Amino acid sequence: MDKIAMVKKEIQLQNWSDKELARQELGLTVTEWCRREKISTSAYYYRLRRIRENLCEQIPVADVDSDGEITANDALAVLRYSVGLADENSPINKPIAA
Repeated sequence: MDKIAMVKKEIQLQNWSDKELARQELGLTVTEWCRREKISTSAYYYRLRRIRENLCEQIPVADVDSDGEITANDALAVLRYSVGLADENSPINKPIAA
């Protein structure tokens, strides 16, 4: 993927993430929000999946246990982050020790 396509993808994912956070802050259901934004629910869930996949790609290698599995705490932190519930003490917000 060339640089322009990568930047476009990142901007698009950030825009989708911002819209998802706005939906949650407004307290709208997915159906209400989709009707308001004039998109199908399948398009909404496709975008949400892309956001979550992108977040999962950002999980540092140090967060994987010795068996190569993501620990339950790390998976929960990613899920909380993906729906805007992560706090400053969340493992996903902590820097990796070298």
